[in-house]
Amino acid sequence: MSTVTSSRLRGIGAAAVLAVAALSLPAASAQASDGLSWYTPYIVAPTVGQVATALISWDDSLGCDPATATVESEPAGIEIAPVDWAQVVPDAETGTVMIPYTASDFGSYQLRFVFDQCQTTWGNIGFLAQQSSLSLATTEAPVGEAIAAKFILGGDLATDVVCQPTYGIVSEPAGVKAVYQYSADGMDYYDLTADQPGTYTVSYLGMCGGSVTGGTVTFTGSGGSTHLDWTVSPTTATVGQNIAIGIPWNADLAAACSTGDRPASLESEPKGVVITARAEYLPPLGADNWVPPYVNYLASANTPGTYQIRYVAGDCSTDWQTVTFTDVTPPNWWQQLIEQILDLLKQILAIIQSFLNNLPGVTPTAE
Repeated sequence: MSTVTSSRLRGIGAAAVLAVAALSLPAASAQASDGLSWYTPYIVAPTVGQVATALISWDDSLGCDPATATVESEPAGIEIAPVDWAQVVPDAETGTVMIPYTASDFGSYQLRFVFDQCQTTWGNIGFLAQQSSLSLATTEAPVGEAIAAKFILGGDLATDVVCQPTYGIVSEPAGVKAVYQYSADGMDYYDLTADQPGTYTVSYLGMCGGSVTGGTVTFTGSGGSTHLDWTVSPTTATVGQNIAIGIPWNADLAAACSTGDRPASLESEPKGVVITARAEYLPPLGADNWVPPYVNYLASANTPGTYQIRYVAGDCSTDWQTVTFTDVTPPNWWQQLIEQILDLLKQILAIIQSFLNNLPGVTPTAE
């Protein structure tokens, strides 16, 4: 699969805007004008319609009544949730009061709470849409041109921490590149491009699981590079074990695929599969039939997982190929320990038997 790559965190423009709810807001000093400071809402990145709770510091000497609480937000849309004000009283032990609030629409807000002559500092909170969505401006474009995509982060995708290395916009088969453009009103905007013609299914993978399918896109034309054939064997190996890669090579390809300042390379998504050895003009390892000459490589990965790989040389590239590296089966150390103990006991018994056989008047016992 291909994943979004950009200078910012991949595919989480909306998440980055909304996840400010997960950050502790700085406390302001208690003054007559501001008087109150507040802290991380108890619900991180709530969805629209869900109630969040503001934990607000309190000072009885200011004479501010929590029953007069109002909220100001930019943009408008944050409201105090229906509440039994008889139950909303400052906690004498902690000096805090909890005020519930909701939002009428998803997005990122600046807000503050006002009580009589007291008010909190301004803080940030994000509300997620009920459901995530990935929408496409069009479903077809020539190779080299972009298809605009819009992603809305919803409450069905977890966003608080990065749980997996691959997340953001991906495609099946691999080949679509997603380049972040900008964020607005809680939405991320991307340009989707492809080097090779074909039909791809694009989806958004959540950081902590879950996915949203945006549909299929088709890129038409001859493609932006010369296609290279190749062999990859085996396609499943253990971590640290090499797989063999063979690429037919001749003078015409050498001229068409001139690398210039960009050396030939093996691309992998996610990153992790690297070339470990290179031998030019040899048949691919394990190949029965081949037409020389070949460029032959060995490649491996140090982390178990399933990868998409392709070989790129200048303006030439192969198709994407799926390879899997499995974890090395750990040795049965219990069995090894038992075997070592049994060997040690045999040696001890042999020593004892030898000692007894050498005692005066003892008839040696055959071993």
